Amino acid sequence: MCRQAIDRSHGEVFDFSLEYFASHQMLEYIALRSGKLKRLSVACSYRRLCKGLDAAARKLPLLEELSLTHTTITPKAIEALGGSCLKLKSFELNNSFKEDFSDDSDD
Repeated sequence: MCRQAIDRSHGEVFDFSLEYFASHQMLEYIALRSGKLKRLSVACSYRRLCKGLDAAARKLPLLEELSLTHTTITPKAIEALGGSCLKLKSFELNNSFKEDFSDDSDD
């Protein structure tokens, strides 16, 4: 259903929310077909989306607001988002779900 909504928008999506079913493949799909996206919200995605978020962000030059709730992300991925989304005005991270990132020393 999510893919159909993206396809039917014909690239005119400005605001999109993903809850419970976000994956790096879904983020990539949205990014490839929604170049005008300004707001993205991802919630309750307990899988690591860091790589997918970084790749998607590079394809979303107009992204202004990003909200991540109960979603795992590393400090390096947050840095990459900041470097890719130059128009980003608002970044919200509400992460009561914690995962041990033993490979990231700069928490």
